[in-house]
Amino acid sequence: MSKRSTVFCDIDGTILVHRKFEDIHAVAAELTPDALRLNDWVDLGHHVILTTARPEYLREKTESELSELGLKWTRLIMDIGRGPRILINDEEPTGSGPKAMAFSIKRNSGLSCVTPDCLNN
Repeated sequence: MSKRSTVFCDIDGTILVHRKFEDIHAVAAELTPDALRLNDWVDLGHHVILTTARPEYLREKTESELSELGLKWTRLIMDIGRGPRILINDEEPTGSGPKAMAFSIKRNSGLSCVTPDCLNN
C-alpha cells in the first residue's frame, strides 16, 4: 500500500441498523451487511473515522456497542449535525486522481456497494 486512505463512515443506518437515539438503550445494536469490512481496512493500515450525530453523552454506550460487535475503528467523532456531510479535499497537481470520494447508501443496506479498490488511490 503506497498511501493510507482515510475513511469517514457514519454509524446509524450505515454500519449499524438505524435506531432512534431514545431507543439506543432499549434496542440491541445490529450490524448492517458487510459492516465488518471496516475491520479489513483498519487491518490494512487505513484510518477509519466513525462519525455520528449521537450526542456526546452516548459515547460510552456507542464505543461499547461497536466493540461488542467486533468493529474496529481509528477515531470516533460524536455530536455532528444530522444534515448532509460534505468532504472537501484538494487534488495533487500530478493528476493522480481524486482525493475525495463519497458514497451515499440506502439506509441499513450496508457497505456492499463500497468497493475495496476505492481505498487504493
